[in-house]
Amino acid sequence: MPLRWLYFLSGLGGTVMVGTGLILWTVKRRAKLPDPSRPHLGFRIVERLNIAVIIGFPIGLAVYFLANRLLPLYLAERADREIASLFIAWGLATTFTLARPARRAWIELCGAAALLFVAVPVVNALTTSRGLPVSLVHGDWAFAGFDLIMLAIGGLAALANWKMTRATPSTDNRRPSARLLAL
Repeated sequence: MPLRWLYFLSGLGGTVMVGTGLILWTVKRRAKLPDPSRPHLGFRIVERLNIAVIIGFPIGLAVYFLANRLLPLYLAERADREIASLFIAWGLATTFTLARPARRAWIELCGAAALLFVAVPVVNALTTSRGLPVSLVHGDWAFAGFDLIMLAIGGLAALANWKMTRATPSTDNRRPSARLLAL
């Protein structure tokens, strides 16, 4: 179990590093644009693709976990359909991101991610005999830990949604990274 947590935390650290790098790159490039309120097409595409990777891929993962619980066990090529659900959800999130203003895309996709990640333990409890309450009572920490991590990720996505919803577009003169950290 300690090795699993080490792998998880190492992966999480790398993911956070890449995600914050993508966000900071976008924020700094926007500040250097001649008219930051009207960025050129290339910048808008890169910005939207960053959003699709940073929050769209986790949405795909949540859908994958939900498909794992909701698809019938006897379904032919079940594993392939679970994987397809991940890529379909990620593709839909990417399409949605490309069609929305960046700020709205962040807010709306974080809200969707929060709902989907919180739904994973709920669906798990409804469709299996190893829901979170049962796992906690029996000391089954592998299943309880998974459900608790899903709830934590859902909570973080909800917190991000709430912070971005409350934040107003900044007109202060702080460095872009300082404004980002103030969110």
